[in-house]
Amino acid sequence: MKMVEAASPGSALSKVVLKLGGFHTMMSFLGAVGYIMDGSELREVLEHVYASNTVPHLLSGKAIARAVRGHLLIDAALHAILLSEVFADNQASVDEPRLQSK
Repeated sequence: MKMVEAASPGSALSKVVLKLGGFHTMMSFLGAVGYIMDGSELREVLEHVYASNTVPHLLSGKAIARAVRGHLLIDAALHAILLSEVFADNQASVDEPRLQSK
C-alpha cells in the first residue's frame, strides 16, 4: 500500500487497486463485530467457553477459527432461547381456550 501511495500519479503502479483477501476480510469483520458489541456482555458469554485471556483475541478478529466457533455457539444459544419463548407463547395461546371451556 505504501508503494502505491508513493508512486507518481502517471505510473502504472498508481493504478493498482488493493483489496483484502477472504481471510483478512473475515478478520476485519470479526474485529468490527467485537468493537460494536463492546459493553454488551458478549465478552462475559464467551468467557464461559474460552479462557479470559483468549476472548480479547476473539473480539479483535485475531483468532479466526475460535471466533467463528464462538459466534456460532452464541447464535445457536440465542436461537434456542428465542424459539423456546415463541413456542411457550404459542403453547399458552393453544392451552387457554381449553382451560376456559372446562
